[in-house]
Amino acid sequence: MNILRKFTSRTEAQPRDLDPAFVEDVVSAYCYVFEFHAPTPGCVADVAELPYAKQTIKDALQARMLKTVDADFRDTLKVAYVGLADWQEGVGPDHRGLDPAKLPENLAATERAARIVEQAIEGDTWRSRSNTEARRLHRELAALGV
Repeated sequence: MNILRKFTSRTEAQPRDLDPAFVEDVVSAYCYVFEFHAPTPGCVADVAELPYAKQTIKDALQARMLKTVDADFRDTLKVAYVGLADWQEGVGPDHRGLDPAKLPENLAATERAARIVEQAIEGDTWRSRSNTEARRLHRELAALGV
Protein backbone atom coordinates (compact mmCIF):
# COMPACT_ATOMS: atom_id res chain seq x y z
CA MET A 1 0.00 0.00 0.00
CA ASN A 2 1.41 3.39 -0.89
CA ILE A 3 0.54 5.67 2.02
CA LEU A 4 1.75 8.77 0.21
CA ARG A 5 -0.50 8.11 -2.79
CA LYS A 6 -3.48 7.58 -0.50
CA PHE A 7 -2.54 10.66 1.49
CA THR A 8 -2.12 13.06 -1.40
CA SER A 9 -5.39 12.06 -3.05
CA ARG A 10 -7.50 13.28 -0.10
CA THR A 11 -8.98 16.77 0.13
CA GLU A 12 -11.25 16.71 3.20
CA ALA A 13 -11.18 19.76 5.48
CA GLN A 14 -9.09 19.88 8.66
CA PRO A 15 -10.28 20.74 12.18
CA ARG A 16 -10.51 24.46 12.86
CA ASP A 17 -7.99 24.47 15.71
CA LEU A 18 -5.05 23.28 13.57
CA ASP A 19 -3.79 24.95 10.44
CA PRO A 20 -4.82 22.64 7.58
CA ALA A 21 -1.61 23.24 5.62
CA PHE A 22 0.47 22.41 8.70
CA VAL A 23 -1.53 19.22 9.29
CA GLU A 24 -0.93 18.19 5.69
CA ASP A 25 2.81 18.90 6.00
CA VAL A 26 3.16 16.94 9.24
CA VAL A 27 1.11 13.95 8.08
CA SER A 28 2.89 13.84 4.72
CA ALA A 29 6.35 14.01 6.29
CA TYR A 30 5.54 11.36 8.89
CA CYS A 31 3.86 9.02 6.39
CA TYR A 32 7.01 9.22 4.26
CA VAL A 33 9.19 8.25 7.24
CA PHE A 34 6.72 5.57 8.32
CA GLU A 35 6.61 4.01 4.88
CA PHE A 36 10.26 4.25 3.85
CA HIS A 37 12.34 4.59 7.03
CA ALA A 38 10.46 2.80 9.79
CA PRO A 39 12.51 0.52 12.02
CA THR A 40 12.80 -3.10 10.95
CA PRO A 41 9.86 -5.09 12.40
CA GLY A 42 10.84 -6.07 15.92
CA CYS A 43 13.13 -3.06 16.30
CA VAL A 44 12.69 0.38 17.85
CA ALA A 45 14.17 3.68 16.63
CA ASP A 46 14.86 6.95 18.40
CA VAL A 47 12.25 9.73 18.27
CA ALA A 48 14.97 11.99 16.88
CA GLU A 49 14.44 10.22 13.54
CA LEU A 50 10.87 11.53 13.31
CA PRO A 51 10.32 14.64 11.16
CA TYR A 52 8.35 16.40 13.94
CA ALA A 53 7.85 15.92 17.66
CA LYS A 54 5.83 12.79 18.39
CA GLN A 55 2.99 14.81 19.98
CA THR A 56 2.81 17.10 16.95
CA ILE A 57 2.51 14.05 14.68
CA LYS A 58 -0.17 12.55 16.93
CA ASP A 59 -2.16 15.80 16.88
CA ALA A 60 -1.94 16.06 13.09
CA LEU A 61 -2.90 12.41 12.55
CA GLN A 62 -5.87 12.77 14.91
CA ALA A 63 -7.00 15.91 13.09
CA ARG A 64 -6.73 14.16 9.73
CA MET A 65 -8.53 11.02 10.94
CA LEU A 66 -11.40 13.05 12.39
CA LYS A 67 -11.95 14.92 9.14
CA THR A 68 -11.48 12.23 6.52
CA VAL A 69 -14.57 10.55 5.12
CA ASP A 70 -12.62 7.74 3.44
CA ALA A 71 -12.71 4.72 5.79
CA ASP A 72 -9.74 3.03 4.06
CA PHE A 73 -7.62 6.14 4.40
CA ARG A 74 -8.66 6.52 8.04
CA ASP A 75 -7.56 2.92 8.65
CA THR A 76 -4.20 3.69 7.03
CA LEU A 77 -3.78 6.68 9.33
CA LYS A 78 -4.68 4.52 12.34
CA VAL A 79 -1.89 2.09 11.45
CA ALA A 80 0.52 5.00 11.11
CA TYR A 81 -0.69 6.41 14.44
CA VAL A 82 -0.08 3.19 16.34
CA GLY A 83 3.21 2.85 14.46
CA LEU A 84 4.49 5.87 16.38
CA ALA A 85 5.14 3.44 19.22
CA ASP A 86 8.15 2.13 17.28
CA TRP A 87 9.97 5.42 17.96
CA GLN A 88 11.06 5.85 21.57
CA GLU A 89 13.09 8.35 23.61
CA GLY A 90 16.68 7.40 24.39
CA VAL A 91 17.23 4.68 21.79
CA GLY A 92 20.12 6.53 20.20
CA PRO A 93 21.39 6.40 16.63
CA ASP A 94 21.26 2.60 16.32
CA HIS A 95 17.88 0.87 16.19
CA ARG A 96 17.37 -1.58 19.05
CA GLY A 97 15.93 -5.05 18.70
CA LEU A 98 16.40 -8.31 16.89
CA ASP A 99 17.82 -7.65 13.43
CA PRO A 100 20.20 -10.41 12.29
CA ALA A 101 20.73 -8.54 9.01
CA LYS A 102 22.84 -6.02 10.93
CA LEU A 103 25.38 -8.69 11.90
CA PRO A 104 28.59 -9.13 9.89
CA GLU A 105 28.33 -12.05 7.47
CA ASN A 106 31.72 -13.50 8.37
CA LEU A 107 30.84 -14.37 11.98
CA ALA A 108 31.24 -17.94 13.14
CA ALA A 109 27.93 -19.65 13.82
CA THR A 110 28.38 -19.61 17.60
CA GLU A 111 29.31 -15.92 17.62
CA ARG A 112 26.36 -15.13 15.33
CA ALA A 113 24.02 -17.01 17.67
CA ALA A 114 25.42 -15.19 20.70
CA ARG A 115 24.93 -11.79 19.04
CA ILE A 116 21.37 -12.69 18.04
CA VAL A 117 20.60 -13.61 21.64
CA GLU A 118 22.19 -10.34 22.76
CA GLN A 119 20.06 -8.35 20.30
CA ALA A 120 16.93 -10.19 21.40
CA ILE A 121 17.56 -9.55 25.10
CA GLU A 122 18.31 -5.88 24.54
CA GLY A 123 15.35 -5.59 22.20
CA ASP A 124 12.95 -7.02 24.77
CA THR A 125 13.24 -3.88 26.91
CA TRP A 126 12.60 -1.58 23.96
CA ARG A 127 9.81 -3.76 22.52
CA SER A 128 8.15 -3.77 25.93
CA ARG A 129 8.13 0.05 25.93
CA SER A 130 6.91 0.09 22.35
CA ASN A 131 4.15 -2.45 23.02
CA THR A 132 2.97 -0.54 26.10
CA GLU A 133 2.77 2.64 24.06
CA ALA A 134 1.02 0.87 21.17
CA ARG A 135 -1.70 -0.30 23.57
CA ARG A 136 -2.08 3.27 24.85
CA LEU A 137 -2.30 4.60 21.29
CA HIS A 138 -5.03 2.04 20.51
CA ARG A 139 -6.98 3.31 23.54
CA GLU A 140 -6.54 6.91 22.35
CA LEU A 141 -7.99 5.97 18.97
CA ALA A 142 -10.96 4.28 20.64
CA ALA A 143 -11.51 7.39 22.77
CA LEU A 144 -11.47 9.52 19.61
CA GLY A 145 -14.17 7.33 18.13
CA VAL A 146 -12.28 6.61 14.92
